[in-house]
Amino acid sequence: MWSAQEFTNLNAEFLLKRCLKIAQAEFAVEKIKGRYSGRISAPIVTAEEAQSMTLDYESVASKGSMLGSGGMIILDESRDVVQVLKNLAEFYHDESCGQCTPCREGTVGLKKSAQLYRKRSSQEDIKLLDEISLNMMGRTICVLADSIAMPVQVISRNFPKILNAI
Repeated sequence: MWSAQEFTNLNAEFLLKRCLKIAQAEFAVEKIKGRYSGRISAPIVTAEEAQSMTLDYESVASKGSMLGSGGMIILDESRDVVQVLKNLAEFYHDESCGQCTPCREGTVGLKKSAQLYRKRSSQEDIKLLDEISLNMMGRTICVLADSIAMPVQVISRNFPKILNAI
């Protein structure tokens, strides 16, 4: 096994390949679309960004994400990014206590916007997702609204080709 220092110096792609081998995963590293590093509230890192990243706080932060608990969620190329976004919005809406308007209404708005985007695929829908998420950031008592707003902003920024291809 690795020490904590050795672990943080590992290239994320190397560790991912090792984990996939241990898990006997069905897909190849080359087919990975993106990855959550830590938890679902951490912004998604694209496959290209992950290749040059080591698993330390500074390296992950330089890619605009967070290490969090160190767990990973892998999105392969069959994963629908809009569906991921919709699932996130539904989860956070269910978890919201409803006390703060930005969180209560924002999670509903994100879910509806993702559904509209699925039907129309317009740039206005991407802008609306961004606008809603920006209006949620830092405007609530707890960080639940921020936890959904950050991934939404990163999805619209990092996956525009995927979003526009729908």
